[in-house]
Amino acid sequence: MRALLIAASLALVARAACISVPHDRILASDISSAVPGLCLGDCASVLIGWAPQPGVARVLTRGELLRIAHTHGISLDPQEVREVCVQRATQPLREEAIRAALAAIPELAGAQIEITEFSRVSVPEGRPQFKLENLPHRPETAVGQPMTWRGRFVYDEGHTLPIWATVRLSVTRAVVRATTSIPAGTQITDAMVELAQVQLCPVSGMGQISSIADAVGKKASRHIAPGSILATRWLVGPDVISRGDKVQLTIESGGVRLRFETQAVSSAGVGQIIVLRQTGAPRLLRATAEGKGQAVLRVSGEHRSS
Repeated sequence: MRALLIAASLALVARAACISVPHDRILASDISSAVPGLCLGDCASVLIGWAPQPGVARVLTRGELLRIAHTHGISLDPQEVREVCVQRATQPLREEAIRAALAAIPELAGAQIEITEFSRVSVPEGRPQFKLENLPHRPETAVGQPMTWRGRFVYDEGHTLPIWATVRLSVTRAVVRATTSIPAGTQITDAMVELAQVQLCPVSGMGQISSIADAVGKKASRHIAPGSILATRWLVGPDVISRGDKVQLTIESGGVRLRFETQAVSSAGVGQIIVLRQTGAPRLLRATAEGKGQAVLRVSGEHRSS
């Protein structure tokens, strides 16, 4: 047991005495203080070997050092050469570096960033990197809730270490908010909405509307409760064809075009499906509204042959 304790103590002492190198290669200049006579000229160009991974120590043996010196034409006194412990120079990962990396993301411009916890690791010279796709997207109701963002620390030529940070994100933006209940299918008017400054999660992905002009005149595709922030996916363009209108229908099949008059059985905006009935015919047709009183029905080759 005493021998094991002595061996462990010696290992700790050796590790503490390791020479720290600032790059991924060990040069003669890095260890010249521990190997007398190794640096006689331009020793910065003498490559000893690769530095170990961060957090790992590499021991250069006496025989290894003598062989390297001989390869480079350097004469050493074997009696003065001893093994050398080398490790990668590191420093604790700093919160300021993480904050700078997050602030540089365009989607977080102007956002309030609070870092509550992060990886307590030592890293070499490099930079933290965080990508939006690795951040859990939260709705606007989760503003200020902590989110664990997984990233990586990039160093040397593409080498990385896994890191993470727990953050709270919020941003103040102008959005359009409902002032009353808006049933699905209702055309929105000025009286139904207001412009308000609210705090949001900057990466919620909701697609909030920030101008009243972008909402008024459109229809709600779903029920919108009072106080809700309007999203682009909740709105559709105003009707260009109303139920009962006369509609000029164009049927396209390959290079053939047929036009005849129909009557709208439903209402629709541009690009939406509308149900039509040909005068004197019981069959209903489904076409795409293209404008005021205009619709098109495109028939594929499969439909023509069936």
